[in-house]
Amino acid sequence: VYLALFLLPALVLQAVPPTWSMSIPPSLIRESWYDYMIGSYNNLPMQELPSQFGGGRFFTYHARLTQTGLRKVWFGYINDAGVLSTMDDPWINTPIYMGYPALSVDRVLGKPLYAWHMDIDADTKYEIAFMHDLVPSQTPGVYSSIQYPFDPPNVPPGHENDEFVWASLQTGPSPNPGMRRVYVLVRNLANDGSPCENVMIAYADFNEAMLMTNQSFTWSYTSIPVLDDWHQNPDPIYRRPAGSLAVGDDGRIYFAGFHFAWEYGSYDSVIEPDIDVFVCDNYGAGTWQYYSAFSKVPSYNPWNPFLMRHAFYDDSEVAIPDEQIYYQASFVRHFNISLDADGKLHIPNLWSLRIGAPDISYRLFSTIKEAVFDTA
Repeated sequence: VYLALFLLPALVLQAVPPTWSMSIPPSLIRESWYDYMIGSYNNLPMQELPSQFGGGRFFTYHARLTQTGLRKVWFGYINDAGVLSTMDDPWINTPIYMGYPALSVDRVLGKPLYAWHMDIDADTKYEIAFMHDLVPSQTPGVYSSIQYPFDPPNVPPGHENDEFVWASLQTGPSPNPGMRRVYVLVRNLANDGSPCENVMIAYADFNEAMLMTNQSFTWSYTSIPVLDDWHQNPDPIYRRPAGSLAVGDDGRIYFAGFHFAWEYGSYDSVIEPDIDVFVCDNYGAGTWQYYSAFSKVPSYNPWNPFLMRHAFYDDSEVAIPDEQIYYQASFVRHFNISLDADGKLHIPNLWSLRIGAPDISYRLFSTIKEAVFDTA
């Protein structure tokens, strides 16, 4: 398959830059020798503190302070005037490699909660650390003790061969009166013949008194059976998912995203729905429902009136039919989902042009789209 170039008359356009102004000058947060990304793969790195708790925005990132130093996780706060607060650096002298911090600001209690992975004990597997900001409206950067909802090989029980990393974090209502519930979703790094990264979720209830008195949480665990099956039984189809976590105000939680599928032992694509939505309807303790759909968006083979030919042809100089030309999600793994006020779940990704059978992907012909799932 090849692309016939379109020759269009040259047009002279005069570009007029838009007027703009910066209301707040940029502020230096810190210099870093680590340039990969700001933080978590599938969690927003910045969230707003509700106005009744003082407003402003908390954020998280990872950085390396020297060229040969270790990557650490860091946290920050900017008030509504754009002033960056001086935050405590809890890891400045800690010789531990850390990464991929997730943040959730609980909107009822006004507390930022954090999760990330690091290896702090004698074994070689990562732990998932969890803590919260004690008095963010008064002195941001005063942190609780660290808890470890995931600490292999013993926590959670029965997962001695697993390793959990890349946390996502959300809070929401609890079925228990006067409580809130936090969800820490992690991906399984263990390769049991199929590194499909099935997820596990730790959840725990808390209230204001527990946060202020630095109490440890009681963690429960759940996983998604469909993803467990993809991880444990890759033959004859190997599937690899990517997704993000959202929590509703009605007790339902969502893990949604995309996956690709291959015939096991080859790179031959399997044609099946690639948009995934998993729904648990009982605060993480219930069963999971699975919904799926194709991300294909039909396109066409455009006609060039100047060259008197179509854009796409096969090796025999036959124009490729419109039904073989479409856009499809490109399985970009780094995204977050969001749940709007109307109960719609927004799942963004990059859609790329695909042509022919077997299909060929043209990544230069890409656009950002989103799948929207009505939770009702």
